[in-house]
Amino acid sequence: MKDKIELDKFEEERHWTSDHNRVCNKFLTDPNEEKLFFWIETEETLLHSNKAPPLLNNNSFETEFVYFIKYVHEEAVINPENIQDYVSYGIVGPNELNYLLKIIKNEFISSYSTDSSWPENVKKEFISNLYKYMCQITEIAYKREGTTMLYIPNENLNDIATAIQDKDLMQRLEQTLLHWSK
Repeated sequence: MKDKIELDKFEEERHWTSDHNRVCNKFLTDPNEEKLFFWIETEETLLHSNKAPPLLNNNSFETEFVYFIKYVHEEAVINPENIQDYVSYGIVGPNELNYLLKIIKNEFISSYSTDSSWPENVKKEFISNLYKYMCQITEIAYKREGTTMLYIPNENLNDIATAIQDKDLMQRLEQTLLHWSK
């Protein structure tokens, strides 16, 4: 797990101790351990918690933390070969909106737009509302940085003649344009 701690100021030789090995082992083997957080408190200290994430701000030594969330509660044996099946991890920093944008754009939109298991009308409504949400989140996230950024949906527009005939696509693009014009 220590190779997943990709904090800017993390140095394995300096920060990682046998206590961290013990904590990770307990997390992986104890079914009651569901989450684990790591962050650097001072130049020399890598802290951890299995209760709640740290409250970091721009004045903290490190402004990010790493989280690990375990999916299993049964007697699964987690090892290096199957850890990706049972444990999710990521880094959260001070700009959580950009992080949220990245996750929604890269994971949710691409998977839901190609998912054929949903009823078509539910899927259309969900994607439409997701685009509205992305427009708003993009605007807010970049406004914090003093930048104007417009959300551009990732749609297949290679064949314009076909795209023009797709009423749902045109409606989503028009909705995005209307948001821009506010």
